[in-house]
Amino acid sequence: NFFGTKLSYEQFKSYENIFKNHNDIGNLSSTKILTSNKNKILNKLKIPNNLKLITFFDDTWAFSGTQSFNGYNEYLESIIKISNENQNYAYIFKPKKNFDYFLKTSNQKILNKVQEIVKSKKIILFDSSSYDNYNIDAHDLISASEICIFSPMSSLSYDALCSKKKCIVFDPDHLYYDKKYILTMSKLLYVQKYQELSNLIKYWGNNDNDYMLDILNDRYIKPFIDKYSDKYSVNRFVKYLS
Repeated sequence: NFFGTKLSYEQFKSYENIFKNHNDIGNLSSTKILTSNKNKILNKLKIPNNLKLITFFDDTWAFSGTQSFNGYNEYLESIIKISNENQNYAYIFKPKKNFDYFLKTSNQKILNKVQEIVKSKKIILFDSSSYDNYNIDAHDLISASEICIFSPMSSLSYDALCSKKKCIVFDPDHLYYDKKYILTMSKLLYVQKYQELSNLIKYWGNNDNDYMLDILNDRYIKPFIDKYSDKYSVNRFVKYLS
């Protein structure tokens, strides 16, 4: 048996797994994202009530990763530039690796950017060691964020989309080079250049554009990923077990 979304099921089948039944219950992460106490999370992070949160999530990089050194350097530089451009947001950078990994693996350009982020008063570096300090995980950060920005290939981006969060995939390496991926079907979801990213953050920062979340969900997410896109996936799973 396979429990999950349509997209996840197709992905697992492509790895030559054999399933007899697909139980389409939706994205299991959506329940946590949509039911977490946003204000409680922001309080734990000591983010003032007058600021909204933008969180940047990276993916694998370097020799065994999906992003090049140059692309990752551009991604980090964009975090710094965005945080300096707009004072109406709080910013978090959530890398997959901890700070020691950067010290061992980075070239000097990347290391300089990471150190600048660490020293910044505008950006919280939320590496793996931060979980114990805050008792907060990546899905909590998605829940509390006004806008989530992801590197390409990040599975968390699909969790955010299934929860109807404002989601941007920033791809300076142009890994998604054509329109065959769901995330590249709309210019409101996918960008390759810094200025495009800056413009799209301004777009999603305008609450008058929130209606587009429902349109994107109906047009791209429900048909191709998660037909439910709601907070009841765990309930459906428990109901099946009972």
